[in-house]
Amino acid sequence: MLEDFGENSESWSAGSSAAGSKTLYTQGIGDTQPVAPNDTDENKHKNRRVEFVIVGR
Repeated sequence: MLEDFGENSESWSAGSSAAGSKTLYTQGIGDTQPVAPNDTDENKHKNRRVEFVIVGR
């Protein structure tokens, strides 16, 4: 479900942004790089996040 959201938001962002689809990439890392263990609802909430990394123009 969250993967679908990421794909949909990427499509929307790439279409509405000056960056365009060639410079906007998404990568799901919540399963492999959680910021907290997924043992409570609060920690699961912490792992539902979006991070942006600006690498250049």
